[in-house]
Amino acid sequence: MRMASAAGLAAILMAAPAAAQSGWSMIGQKDVGPEADHDSISVRVEEQHQQLMFCTERHAIRLLDGVIHYRDGRTQNVRVRARLEAERCGRAIELGGRNKDVASMDFTYEVASLGGAQARVQLYAR
Repeated sequence: MRMASAAGLAAILMAAPAAAQSGWSMIGQKDVGPEADHDSISVRVEEQHQQLMFCTERHAIRLLDGVIHYRDGRTQNVRVRARLEAERCGRAIELGGRNKDVASMDFTYEVASLGGAQARVQLYAR
């Protein structure tokens, strides 16, 4: 019985993005498709963070660049340039400045990387 419980827990942990297992919390998400090459994720949590990270569900996607919009009106351009496989996360993005309260993040992606499918892009923070 104990072995079955341990195996079930291990399966759940492997299915969850690594971000959820390492102190990261999801602060927003957006379903994207082949209709556009850019989108934006609104952040409803008003909180200071040190880093952001993109994760994806459903389908692989190639992310290109992003613009972080802070609640104090500042912006920060970031170069992402990464292909994220489905159910995987990219690298950590360091936030600049003193006030690190993110309002939203715009991002561009390569439409062809979706192959006509849709992906869910998630934004994690810590």
